[in-house]
Amino acid sequence: MSPEQVRAENLDTRTDIFSAGVVIYEMATGKLPFDGSSPGVIFAAILGAQPAPPSSINQEVLPAFEGVIGKALAKARDERYQTALELMAALGEMPISVDSWIATAPRAEDAPAAAFKATEAFRPTEQLSRPDSSITSGHSKMLWVAIVVIGVLAAGSIWLSFTSGNRAAATDTVAAARAERLVAVLPFENLGAPEDAFFALGVTAEITSRLGSIEGIRTISSSSARRFADTDRTLQQIGEELNATHIVTGSVRWIETDGVTQIVIRPELIRVSDEVQLWGNASKRNFEDIFEVQGQIAEQVASGLGIELDDSQRADLGAELTTSPQAYQAFLRGRAERASLIEGNYLRAITLYESAVELDPEFAEAWAELSRNKGTAYRLGNLTDSAIPEQIRSDADRAVSLKPGSAFAQVALGYYYYEIAGDFERGAEIFALAARRHPDNVEIANALSAAYRRLGRMDETLHEHDRSLLLDPDQADILLNYGVTLGAVREWDKAAEQYNRAIEIAPEMSQSYSQLARLVVARGGSVAEARQTLERGPEIGIMDRLWPLWYERDYESMLEILQQAPLDLYIMYRLGSTYRRMGDEAAARGYFEQIIEMVTPLMPEEVTNETHAQYAALLVWAHAGIGNVEETLEFADKLLAYRPDDRFTRPRNTIGGAALAYAWVGEIDRAMDAIEDALSTSVQLGEGWKWGFNGPGFRLDPAWDELRGNPRFEAMIARLEAVD
Repeated sequence: MSPEQVRAENLDTRTDIFSAGVVIYEMATGKLPFDGSSPGVIFAAILGAQPAPPSSINQEVLPAFEGVIGKALAKARDERYQTALELMAALGEMPISVDSWIATAPRAEDAPAAAFKATEAFRPTEQLSRPDSSITSGHSKMLWVAIVVIGVLAAGSIWLSFTSGNRAAATDTVAAARAERLVAVLPFENLGAPEDAFFALGVTAEITSRLGSIEGIRTISSSSARRFADTDRTLQQIGEELNATHIVTGSVRWIETDGVTQIVIRPELIRVSDEVQLWGNASKRNFEDIFEVQGQIAEQVASGLGIELDDSQRADLGAELTTSPQAYQAFLRGRAERASLIEGNYLRAITLYESAVELDPEFAEAWAELSRNKGTAYRLGNLTDSAIPEQIRSDADRAVSLKPGSAFAQVALGYYYYEIAGDFERGAEIFALAARRHPDNVEIANALSAAYRRLGRMDETLHEHDRSLLLDPDQADILLNYGVTLGAVREWDKAAEQYNRAIEIAPEMSQSYSQLARLVVARGGSVAEARQTLERGPEIGIMDRLWPLWYERDYESMLEILQQAPLDLYIMYRLGSTYRRMGDEAAARGYFEQIIEMVTPLMPEEVTNETHAQYAALLVWAHAGIGNVEETLEFADKLLAYRPDDRFTRPRNTIGGAALAYAWVGEIDRAMDAIEDALSTSVQLGEGWKWGFNGPGFRLDPAWDELRGNPRFEAMIARLEAVD
């Protein structure tokens, strides 16, 4: 299978060149070029890894022959031989005598020397030992077979006539490979009191995790499966939507009797194709036995799928996360709070995770979740203490020290560097290490794509998006992230495909409509068309109600919305900006002064992370909004001094934020210098395309009115619009 087949792209004759390269590689080495323990590992290798050089396996493969194989196996179609005749000609130029082939074969000038360069991220196999003499015998025969294989292709005997309809066939091929024992664990039904729903959620997530650790089973992520809670779809329909071969479903009840907590669990394993129950059971156990129960369920599901486990694997499935039932209960309640996606729940989740680690200081999973939730709360401004970043790092370090090789601990530490410290390179390194250890973990692939994107490494970003979708094709969040990346590189049609697919999967998710509407404007569409896109979705958030009005300069309608919104820093900023554009300087000053009063105590002397940068941006805008030139320049300097290696988000957020303030206080040349710096620093459009930091956005956004008519500004818009 070629890279384009894995991605389900349109195919052409060069796909067969890749397939021929695989055959010739195996003939030359006795090994497959891309191998692994699961389809996810193999797909990742095909997309991102380079096979071991044939000469490292069979030392008698000389550079010319190795170069031909490398060119046939090039990831990009344009870098391969373009026809079978070209490949056959390259092979035909080699000496037929085995002695002369080994001794005198010239190096092909067009053979890419780096074609077999080993990569760290996804090496499909361990270091391969050299073969025995049987592999190196009969080279003439091997070469002739290779030529015959290509000749048959050229003659058309097994040549495929690819048309536009073959993309569906390629998709089916990928889906078939992916579907082998692909299990979806649907949300277990809570048969107890509504406040016990946390336990059903926790059981579902833990069974999913334990099943995913079994070789030969792949699981759909909990987030994708969760959207089928309380659905009226049949299990066959759900299975078809998720490409799952089997579904685990069930119910749980939490019972408190005379101070003793018991659980009743009724799981069952269903084959999707005919909805036949392959296994089912009901058990009533004490809560203290929960890990054993979850392990037994995973073991029985594996048995129902024809997978037999040894004693060591059974022990792993039943492993305890904690020795304290009370700590585990707090952990599950924290997870349920976090899953509700309400910002305030981060703080409630943090309290519960803190209780869990206090009850059991050796509870690694709880330390990791505590770190992750503190990080989110800190970025959102729910936690503001200057000691929080060090706590986030310390909590993640504790998780890693307790379970060094675990995915969750590595992800927590990676997110500290990525989200809090702003060290995207270190974050990417940690995520890449975790990906090598856990190649089928979709959360890690998603995190790695985000880190690469901030570094401007867009080819690797797109690869990780592809890998994420192979691992979990029906997770709307992955599609949204993919769409943002494609927008940054001006692949507007492909970005729209991702957003429309996300809407198809999760029509209740407003972010999909929001980003699609912003894409409409970014590619030159009208605000009215963008509003129509927003109106297709569920009730939209306040910011998506505001920005079309802002672009249309309908400030009165904006005020009606803003004055009914809960007052926070960003609503204050929007109110101040709106009044400023309306010419009501007194009202604008009132809101800007409130921002200065609230944020100044939080602002350190030096900006060292993204939260500090947000504070500096609010202060620079507020001071600019009331005409405090000296303070504006002071905070703009602090903002610009923060220079993480971020080519995706910082250019618009940080440099663009300073540019806006410069414009407001009449520093026009500084404003233009900053905008041009942001555009040159960003990887193509970066994240800025979503927020109007491109040609159409600059043309429409009233925030830049101070620059209108400036020759540099107008020329810049013309250049951007010509490209967009």
